[in-house]
Amino acid sequence: MNDIYETINKIANANKKRENQSGYPVDKFPPVMSELIDTLHDDSQIPMEIIGNAVLAAASMACQSLVDLELSHNTTPELCSLYLLTLAESGEGKTTINKQVMAPFYEFMDELYADYEHRLSKYKGEVELWRIKKKVLEREVSSAYKHPDEEEGESVEEKEKKVRLHIDNEPQKPKRLTLIYEDTTLKALTDGMDVCSHGGLISDEAIIFFKGYTNDKFGILNKGWEGGVYAHKRADGTDTLIKPCLTVSLMTQPRVAKDYFRKGEGIAKDVGFLARFLFSEAKSTIGNRTDNTDFSRSRKCLNIFHDRIRALLSQQKEYITSNKFSKKTLTLSAKALAVKKQFGNEINDKIGLESSHIKEILSKSGTNAARIAAIFHCFNDNSNNEISPEHMTDACDIMRWYNEQAKKLFYFTSEDYQFEMDVK
Repeated sequence: MNDIYETINKIANANKKRENQSGYPVDKFPPVMSELIDTLHDDSQIPMEIIGNAVLAAASMACQSLVDLELSHNTTPELCSLYLLTLAESGEGKTTINKQVMAPFYEFMDELYADYEHRLSKYKGEVELWRIKKKVLEREVSSAYKHPDEEEGESVEEKEKKVRLHIDNEPQKPKRLTLIYEDTTLKALTDGMDVCSHGGLISDEAIIFFKGYTNDKFGILNKGWEGGVYAHKRADGTDTLIKPCLTVSLMTQPRVAKDYFRKGEGIAKDVGFLARFLFSEAKSTIGNRTDNTDFSRSRKCLNIFHDRIRALLSQQKEYITSNKFSKKTLTLSAKALAVKKQFGNEINDKIGLESSHIKEILSKSGTNAARIAAIFHCFNDNSNNEISPEHMTDACDIMRWYNEQAKKLFYFTSEDYQFEMDVK
């Protein structure tokens, strides 16, 4: 019996070592999130970086339709959505984690589709009756044109008016809503956001994105992070304006992403696209995993996390179906603002020193930290509108980790790397 306990302790200690080696700042997340990340990692041994990014993406999507963030009194409120990029080899568990963590959104989409089917059925009956009545009105006007002297009661003008009014009241065919876009084309994403301007580009194998998105077509993706209006020409030739709000979580193999960085990152960074992302590369746990048949801890934490997401989604269903959003504006408390300012000073020092090769990314990290703090505030169901210094401090610590990840990933663009290559 003692041998069994010793084996269990060795396994537990090995798991702790792997956790510590990853360095992922799981302890900086609110308890509902940190416990989920911990237990999913312990039960599956899937890298924490994959789990953490999936949890952040889910929280971002759940909150982005409900809150925005005012960073100063003289600026337009910021969106609270995040862009995340996870590099992980095939077989690490990207698809498994995405399906588990994002499950409430797919349930919600099924619910929206059932509503759409109901509205479509109702529309078919209404439009058929509308067409019948239109024919009747058209016959009345046609008869009045042919025999004006024989008409009694309503004049020709009154009958024409009734036709015009009837045409104006033609039933509108309901549009099918999409909240999650997986490995989709940019056109499909834009057309979908014309119907509902808030959504998520969530892909666990983002092949189409890295192989098919051209560097000069980042317009709606940039607007989906920064806010503002995107001009879109529909398939029928009409123009429309979209105010997109988008969470992006792309997971792909390191080789695919790094090839993209080396071939296209210059243009992508110049237009500000890559600078918006939180980057991470998962440390492989393949070969070090142990068999586990008891997932009760992670299931319990998933249920709690999912319940909170469902509660947040229920608050925004009316916004989503009408495509009209009314958000609560969050602000940083005085102490939280001081934390952000200190973080900004730290970032400015790094831009001038060893991290100058990621200055575009660092310049956005203060805003990303504030967004993470806002998401933590919203997810915790805080009734007030002020973000605490504790949330802001934790968010800054999380951003420090992501900045270090970006520094390593883009090291090949640094002057130090170029010097090393020249020496060789």
